[in-house]
Amino acid sequence: MDLSDLPSDDLRSERLAEAFNESSIAFKVKLRREHNLEVPFGRLPDDILREISIEHVHIWRMARGWKKCFGWRTILAVSSRLRSVTLETPTLWTTISLDWPTAIIYLFRSRSKGLPLHLQTDRYIGNDEHKAQAAGKFIALNIDVISSLDITWDPPFQVNIKAGSFGAFLSTHIGAQPFPHLRRAKILHEDPDIVSSYALTMKLNAPQLECLHLEAICLNPKSIFQFPRLRTLHIQEVKTNVHIIWPVLAACPLLESCFIDCTAPRTRSQFGDAASPPWISNLVLPSLKTLTINGFEWVDIITFSNFLRLPSDSTAKLSFEMIPSRNLDEDDDLALVLPRLLNPLILHYTELVLIHAWNTSKVKLCSVEGSSLELGFEDILYDSTFFDLPDPLAPSFSFLSEGIAKNLTILDLTNTTSEIPGDTGRAIGTLPCHEMMASALKGLPNLVIFRATRWANTDSLFLAFKLACETDAYQILCPSLRELSLRNSYFIPQMLLEFVQMRKRRGVELEVLTVVGEFLADFDPSLLEDQVTRLIEEPFDTDFFDYGEGGLYCRRGHGSTSS
Repeated sequence: MDLSDLPSDDLRSERLAEAFNESSIAFKVKLRREHNLEVPFGRLPDDILREISIEHVHIWRMARGWKKCFGWRTILAVSSRLRSVTLETPTLWTTISLDWPTAIIYLFRSRSKGLPLHLQTDRYIGNDEHKAQAAGKFIALNIDVISSLDITWDPPFQVNIKAGSFGAFLSTHIGAQPFPHLRRAKILHEDPDIVSSYALTMKLNAPQLECLHLEAICLNPKSIFQFPRLRTLHIQEVKTNVHIIWPVLAACPLLESCFIDCTAPRTRSQFGDAASPPWISNLVLPSLKTLTINGFEWVDIITFSNFLRLPSDSTAKLSFEMIPSRNLDEDDDLALVLPRLLNPLILHYTELVLIHAWNTSKVKLCSVEGSSLELGFEDILYDSTFFDLPDPLAPSFSFLSEGIAKNLTILDLTNTTSEIPGDTGRAIGTLPCHEMMASALKGLPNLVIFRATRWANTDSLFLAFKLACETDAYQILCPSLRELSLRNSYFIPQMLLEFVQMRKRRGVELEVLTVVGEFLADFDPSLLEDQVTRLIEEPFDTDFFDYGEGGLYCRRGHGSTSS
């Protein structure tokens, strides 16, 4: 006999474990059965049976699909008392799917005993004229007790998208009739022709609505009803223009959280229902806490930012992408756009953060109260080849020279670039030229803290201060500056020393200076310590830096530089 044919010790162990598990499960089932015989299920109190029914129905209800939704009915066969309790618990019958058979819909309605109804759809019913008429009639007859709508509307390709939309369905069967007790509405509209179609719209009159979630459909801006209690608004996957969105926001005075992620039309001739919307010149949202807007041209965001009035405790995040324009104009120039976009919003903030990567930049403004404003710029905004993208840092930085940011006390420039794909021969992770730096810093008279993180050419910063001094002997850039941080940034020690000496001579001494200690290896740190109140030396803790030819190259553990 070949010993290799015998099962290994590991295999024997696995089989024993499986046998033990099977016997253990069987034993547990036997114990449960014995327990149920000793304490008959039917003798449990009604409130316990009711909780069992509610939990069981909830699990099956989450499955969705009208066939699956009735899987919970098996609980009715467990015992006569459980069946009786289940049938007499109206909350179990308040969730109704409009694509169910009509008889079942009305059976649920009768057993709900007038409690608020939660209506949903699991499939498109527009193709079935009888079912659509029955569903529309049911909504109209029970509109006074409808508490929530959770609609998935997926018209097939052969259906005319506007005629078969949920908006058209509501218009046909409900019109302008109000939902007096509707508190939550979620409309997921699948658009089979999303590439060529323009914003589908709908009318919704729900004065008690608190939460509205729309996908691939939006409210009609020419017939907006007021939503005095709406606090959460979510709109996405809509091909629309901003002029459709703004009237919606204006109708929600208590709005707290708003998320809008849309696609602007390719040309401004595709305005659809936005051709003559109500004009909004002032938007006051005192309860606003979070606002996210993605997908529109920045020329439209400018209009929005000019009439938006943010409360002091709001946290607003604005993100937009540029739609390539057929006619080149100044609106495509980020350096000209930013002053118009940030003025006067920038007056609410005291800190500016510029986060830069090799082909993208993000502007973030913060206040001591906790409010913030973020502006994101994607690389697709630039009409250029992949490896010759214009650096967005310079235009993102140059708007400071406009003098609109005099209230800023903190400036944080952070580079997130580690390397650039391909062999471009271009230095990356570099600050703007010293002329631009000097021009921008003139507009920051109240700046107290300057942070430059992960840059290769901080010498441009020192040259900017030197240039200003040489141009005007009486001029002091950033006279309030007290803290400079060069965390993970390369610097030339001698240039840094001349900079802090100049500040001290002119009576504007730095109090805190943070640098990478490794770059002072061949330099006497005491020379810097004599010029500042506190010198902080930190380790260089980045795994990999590659600033291109002529820049800094450093790996963890080496602490070396080369030029």
